[in-house]
This record gives sequence, C-alpha cells and structure tokens, in this order.
Amino acid sequence: MKQILPILLAFAVAVSLLPGCYKEPDWVGDHIKTENKHYPVISGFRVVDKKDAYAQGDQVTVDLDFWSVDPIKEIQFYFVKPDTVLAGSSPYIENFKEDSQTDELVMSFTVPVVQDTTDVVIDALIINENGLTRRSGSGTGNRPSVSITVLP
Repeated sequence: MKQILPILLAFAVAVSLLPGCYKEPDWVGDHIKTENKHYPVISGFRVVDKKDAYAQGDQVTVDLDFWSVDPIKEIQFYFVKPDTVLAGSSPYIENFKEDSQTDELVMSFTVPVVQDTTDVVIDALIINENGLTRRSGSGTGNRPSVSITVLP
C-alpha cells in the first residue's frame, strides 16, 4: 500500500498538468469580447516653418498626420499651457498622403496673448464617430505635443 500511494499521487499530478499542455488556437479571441471600435492614431504632429519665437497675434501653422480604421468626426487643437483653450477645430476632410499612408491636416491659428515670455503647448485631439479619441501629448513619445515660444 505504501508503494501504491506515491504512484497514484504522481499519476494524479501528471493528469492535472495535461490541460496546461493543450494549446488553444485562439485563446484571446475565444475569451475576449470586443465592440469592434478602433482608436484613431496620430503618426506625426509638427509646427510648419517654426520660428524661434512668436509675437502675440502671429499665425502659427501645424501639420497633423493621422489615420483611423473607424470614421473620424472632428479634429480639435488646443493651446494647453499656460491655460487650456480651444485654438481651432475642423470636421474630418479626407486628405490621404500616399507616401506616408496617413491623412494630413494643416491648420493655422492665432497665437494667444501671454503676460510673460511663455512656452505654449499645442495638443491635437482626434474624435471618432464611435466616441473613441486620441490626444497628442498623452504621455507617450509617439504622440508628442508641439510647443512654441510666445513673446508678450
């Protein structure tokens, strides 16, 4: 009896480990439910013809490269620092660039009024029709904000 107990125990352990060796073809697909919604992607964001400094009332032009699987509703630009202010917005207008495989939006706004020489940060916000959004400057290096120096 003492010899049979270790054999039965080893057999029970081996049988319990067998399901761990079974490889399911699509485990994630079988266990995750999606709503088939996709986030927009910002692939590039820069200031066109950037100057060392801008005076209040000057025009600043930005170039945003982006794409989305789902339809885009609107694109908004914000002056984030020193205060968050809507700089401008645009409905989605298709402008596909073959070389980068992205859409491009070039937009100009008036530089805000500041009290002292200030670095003003500009963010882009892409809003999809499905409600999902992507904002530049949201903490990752591949979606940077842009900044300009504004003189009083």
